[in-house]
Amino acid sequence: MSALPNYNRMPGPGDLPGDSKNPNSPDYVEPVFAEWEAMECVESRMKAADRAEILGDLADAAGLLEVLKLAPGLSWSQLARLNILATHAKELADERDREYRILNGDSHG
Repeated sequence: MSALPNYNRMPGPGDLPGDSKNPNSPDYVEPVFAEWEAMECVESRMKAADRAEILGDLADAAGLLEVLKLAPGLSWSQLARLNILATHAKELADERDREYRILNGDSHG
């Protein structure tokens, strides 16, 4: 008989009863709130200037996101996420440019 422990038989974090946060546990409890609700709480605590900066950063990244979509080896889910981000970024950039022209008196905004 071997004196070394058999680590293949040792339980992991999700194997122990009472681990209500691990979906593999029989005691798993489904979260009450969704991630978008948590993000709304984060957003509501942010200052307007911080929100504007983040949106501006996303708008500035529109070109970069378009280039990243062409990267080889992306999975379908990575490409889908990049497409979503690139679309949001492009829309924000267009809207910001339009608003900038209007604020500066360009009647063709």
